[in-house]
Amino acid sequence: MGEAQQNFQNDLAYASQLYNRARQMLPIPSPQAQYKNARREAYAAFNEASGGCKSMASHDRKDCMKNARSRLQADLAYAKNELATMTNGGDGSEGASQSRQHGQSGQ
Repeated sequence: MGEAQQNFQNDLAYASQLYNRARQMLPIPSPQAQYKNARREAYAAFNEASGGCKSMASHDRKDCMKNARSRLQADLAYAKNELATMTNGGDGSEGASQSRQHGQSGQ
């Protein structure tokens, strides 16, 4: 039974990778949809980071959560700025340079 469970977990992980790759390749139809997607990704990253914080000691957890909230706010501000750039006819190059400055890949 252990080997079957391991095979199932491997297959599940592989399917998840395929799904994520396929999802990333789909075109996003509008600036508003891109903004909504960026917000969704920011909150998902926050949830993942805060989940990691929960296993830390109390004083470390507080700093970890502070950093996670700060990153969330920065990601949301970035998404809002990108939306404004796209809807105001910008080419997005301003946002790309900000993304590199913050160590983001623009996703």
